[in-house]
Amino acid sequence: MLFQYPKPMIFAHRGGSSLAPENTLAAFKQAVQTGCDGIELDVRLCASGDVVVCHDRTVDRTTNGHGKVARMTLSQLKTLDAGSWFNPKYPGERIPTLIESLAIIGDQAVINIELKPAAATIKTFVDTVSDIIEQFHLTDTILFSSFSAQALSMLNIRLPLYAKALLSYPGMAGIWARVYSYYKSAYQALHCYYKDISLKMISKYPRIHAYTVNHPSDMKRLFTWGISGIITDNPIQAMQIRAEVTS
Repeated sequence: MLFQYPKPMIFAHRGGSSLAPENTLAAFKQAVQTGCDGIELDVRLCASGDVVVCHDRTVDRTTNGHGKVARMTLSQLKTLDAGSWFNPKYPGERIPTLIESLAIIGDQAVINIELKPAAATIKTFVDTVSDIIEQFHLTDTILFSSFSAQALSMLNIRLPLYAKALLSYPGMAGIWARVYSYYKSAYQALHCYYKDISLKMISKYPRIHAYTVNHPSDMKRLFTWGISGIITDNPIQAMQIRAEVTS
């Protein structure tokens, strides 16, 4: 389970958004090739009931299409180009499903699956995710995270052996999560916005992962403080800085 993982860990945010188009199979493959410890990806439910990997509620920013993911079927989503916006060398890259992503990554890296449920379909979403996860037997290499305590609680019933992390919103909006998670034993980690993390917090919480850490000086500071892990768009740079700090 999670707390056999080394410290500090480096997670490639959305597969490493500086390396390849985010949340695509191309990004996940490149992240594995870098040798980073983990890969963070975002999942949500589409109109056909499939779990797809997409950060935003809409496809507008990261594809050549328009519209809400929840109102599009998997067939419709698969017609969209999710790569060319990032770089012309990724034409025809598609929005992947969770199943496709797990098949590509396997046990080559820890997979931080961020759950993005819609309130109206939260039970269906959690049940569908759980059904998929049970097919892959990756108990030791999957970490679930979410801003939704409800989703994590529901998931804990279905998948009690998998590690869960509560995500904290930045600033004042995340105070509840940062305080509550410390006393709530259902969570094995807290994911915090990097500017909200103090040395005192790192010494207090069993495991904190900082998001999204992209500047070298912030990486160095957090590694020096003893952070459990960082989530970054620049995993290669983060590994270099970690090696310098921990050598």
